[in-house]
Amino acid sequence: KHNISLSENACDCLVFVPHSIVGIQSTNILESVKSCIQSFQSLFGDEIKFYLCFHYHDVINGVYKDLKTLNLPMFTCGCPSSPYFVDRFYSLVRMFQYGISSTTGSQSYYCSELGLEYYTIGVSPDFVNYSNPYYKLGAFKENMTQSNRAIYEYELEIFSPSASSTDKDAWISKVLGIDYSTTTLAK
Repeated sequence: KHNISLSENACDCLVFVPHSIVGIQSTNILESVKSCIQSFQSLFGDEIKFYLCFHYHDVINGVYKDLKTLNLPMFTCGCPSSPYFVDRFYSLVRMFQYGISSTTGSQSYYCSELGLEYYTIGVSPDFVNYSNPYYKLGAFKENMTQSNRAIYEYELEIFSPSASSTDKDAWISKVLGIDYSTTTLAK
């Protein structure tokens, strides 16, 4: 069992680039990431350094090339099916004080539970399904079921900088199925 916690030297901000999945791509990822960073700076100042974290699919698909113009250090934790992925993920995120993205994902929950200040901020990217057989083709947000859209919108709200930390912590505990009193959320 690992005893993973934030580094006592944790600082700066890790930007989780909203990732694609097979057949579904973003049409405006550069604008979304810029918006995310600028929105964070408007609330927290511009002294914080930013680092980008890419999902494996977007390294393979070359999405990272579009963001090279930002001149920010880039990371990936490798293939999510690798037995080393979880260790790589926590070894990376524990070094940061903040985690941000313009969308939510599993990183929202894991970073928050670890103790990072995690926020969804900025303009979400547009995703288009070009070939994924499990979803309708076309603009992804328009094709979400009503219940999926409600969860997506709630997650954006609960991870926003203005959300109640009590509500956020309770939601994270519920989703992760953890005892709130034994986690970093209770501290």
